[in-house]
Amino acid sequence: PAFDTTYGPGYVGKEDYDAGWRLVWRYPTLTNTWGKYLLDDVRFAVDACGAEGLYIDCFSYGFSRNWARYTYDRWDGATVDLDPQTHTITRKYADLSLLSSEACEQVVRLVQDKGGAVVANSEPVTENLRKVRTNRFVETGSGAYASCGTHLYTPLALGFPWYSASGNRAKDMARFIADVRANLRYGALYYYYGVPDGLTYGFINRMFPFTPRELHSGWLVGEERIITSRSGEYGWGDKSGATVYHFDTLGQETVVPVAAKVVKGQNVFAVTVGNGKLAILERKGPADR
Repeated sequence: PAFDTTYGPGYVGKEDYDAGWRLVWRYPTLTNTWGKYLLDDVRFAVDACGAEGLYIDCFSYGFSRNWARYTYDRWDGATVDLDPQTHTITRKYADLSLLSSEACEQVVRLVQDKGGAVVANSEPVTENLRKVRTNRFVETGSGAYASCGTHLYTPLALGFPWYSASGNRAKDMARFIADVRANLRYGALYYYYGVPDGLTYGFINRMFPFTPRELHSGWLVGEERIITSRSGEYGWGDKSGATVYHFDTLGQETVVPVAAKVVKGQNVFAVTVGNGKLAILERKGPADR
């Protein structure tokens, strides 16, 4: 467990915080009291309350908040400090992502066994949790570079917090599109925290459904569509057709006719994407049908 000095004032209040009160981050295992309480709580939600799903924030101890990542009262059998000169072990301790992995898996399975969905923040870092198919994403409110933390599971980046909006529609839409492009640069599919009143988010809807096939800097290839912020020639390696949608810096959609060019028996589509804009190629059935 670790004392939370980041969110503490917001949750316990300034007066109590100044008096020394802190939030404590706890980690669940299959044998500790917190793990038993958490699993009982999940059972209550899905069995007694009929919950059809569960969202779990910070569902991995393996990334940020390093002050809450380790415990020093036991050893996980793997985590150590090494002397840089002698390469000998100087300290043994435990990574909470390892200690909590079995209990976290049980939480997921309790929900999924009832037919429910699990959505969680942060990419899974242990083998057992990577084998459990949940809906994961990373938050990028502090910068699109965080998208790199989701490539090996669900390449979904959560961006443009609604509370960062200025209230100027044109300015905010330009920032919205720019945020999508920034995350595309890091090879991540985009979704939003929330959209302020008056903003158009139709271009986000146009990005889904999306089954990842390839991740590139500036463009993504999915089974259903290709999303790009870069000019180039795109296709699926077959004779699929495509409807090409262009989005300007305010998110306005325009359908641009693009004829397929056959290259080595495969259809490719030449797409020009202007500065600050986006294009989405929506896959159609093979063009020769």
